[in-house]
Formats: sequence, C-alpha cells, structure tokens
Amino acid sequence: MAIENGDFVKIEFTGKVEETGDVFDTTNQDVAEEAGIYNKEKNYGPIPIVVGGKHLLPAIDDAVLGMEVGDNKKVTV
Repeated sequence: MAIENGDFVKIEFTGKVEETGDVFDTTNQDVAEEAGIYNKEKNYGPIPIVVGGKHLLPAIDDAVLGMEVGDNKKVTV
C-alpha cells in the first residue's frame, strides 16, 4: 500500500553534503561511527513521523509520498 499524507511511518535516513559526501546526520549508528559523528546521547534507529505533518523538509516529505514499505530513495534537497 502506497504511503499517503497523514500516514504514520518509521523512516531511516542518512544526510550527506552532496559536494563532499560528508555525513551530517543519520539514523544508523554504524554510519554515524564511521563518519565520526556518533553521539552516545542519541537513540539510533528508525524514527516515527506523520507524512505531511511537517516533521521533515518539504522535499523529503513529498518524496516519501507513494513509496511502499521497504522502498529506498535518494533525495536531493
């Protein structure tokens, strides 16, 4: 079933600077450790959001629409 506005979903992401590939945020502890941005105070793992609930940047919110469980997508913002 495709994701729609108002759906509650859990997402995993890794944010990178396009020009350098440097990781600036992630929900994956292994990626954070490898990138040198690990924070022991942070809980890593999928985060719950409401699609269209302004929890994400608008471009990311739009990109999630229509995805299915298990889909992966690269979004440039």
